[in-house]
Amino acid sequence: MKPSERRLSLLSVLLLMLSGCSSTKPQYQVSVGNAHSQKAVQDVQLIIDGEPSEAFPLIAAAKEAASKPRSGTLPKELRVTWKDADGQQHDQQVEVSGPELDRFKGNLICEISKTNTLKLHAVPSLEEELSVIPWASPENWEGSIGIPGMESN
Repeated sequence: MKPSERRLSLLSVLLLMLSGCSSTKPQYQVSVGNAHSQKAVQDVQLIIDGEPSEAFPLIAAAKEAASKPRSGTLPKELRVTWKDADGQQHDQQVEVSGPELDRFKGNLICEISKTNTLKLHAVPSLEEELSVIPWASPENWEGSIGIPGMESN
């Protein structure tokens, strides 16, 4: 191998390594939220594209539980199983699709509603790096404590 070919080969390997490092940064996170203001859900299982991902024994009222940040392409399907406060088992799935998700970086929130239906909310990250804190989420979704006189009308 000629010296110029060796340099070119080394340069291409370095470029591949650098591009590989930048693409392995976390790009999205999947969370499961409980939208009920008073009742917890339990035995929650998150299944991503048919593969079990996370298990949460309990998600309190108006709270959410998050999986580890992930990199790569977004999943096509998210499935959540859970028991409501009455002990009834539920199993629902949502599809992850849409043009706004082509280059998505942020939090995919599977919200368990008061009526035990599953909704998907895509909350984009406002920073260059993925933020695991849902800054763009509404205050009541975060379960924040309200301060009297500080409410926005």
